[in-house]
Amino acid sequence: MPAMRYALALLLAALACGCGNPTYLYEVQVKNGTKQPLSVGLVKAGRDAIERWAGPEHIAIGAPELMDRKWGFLVQPGFATALPPVEGPVGGRLRVYVGDRPIKELLTVNQGDPDRLDIVLTPGRSAYEVHTRTGKLQADTVPWTEPPPPPRKPGSQP
Repeated sequence: MPAMRYALALLLAALACGCGNPTYLYEVQVKNGTKQPLSVGLVKAGRDAIERWAGPEHIAIGAPELMDRKWGFLVQPGFATALPPVEGPVGGRLRVYVGDRPIKELLTVNQGDPDRLDIVLTPGRSAYEVHTRTGKLQADTVPWTEPPPPPRKPGSQP
């Protein structure tokens, strides 16, 4: 019995110091291959929200005064964006909605609906091209592309 208590104490100490909750870096690029704008962002699976991983459902619970605001990043048709790199737990997801709608409207679009796509992410770099096929959003994995260098001023050296 004392050995069991000792093991339990060690486990609790490890969890208390954060050793039980590793975080990983996620870098995600999204290209819009549809004919409509897409709202994209990262969400954490489950009920508990984490800063920079809050989906519309988390905002509705934690900050209902923001329900009229837009969510995520807007990607216009034919364009691509790289979301800001973010650290988070295993099980993060890329969420994609059709349109540029406020949070209160996004809450009506459920997982599995044609206008919503949830992609389970693996830590590291991921790149996707989102299309509409058979009437619903779908994504293909595509190669990561390095962003172009910033433009130089005329006459400056490379």
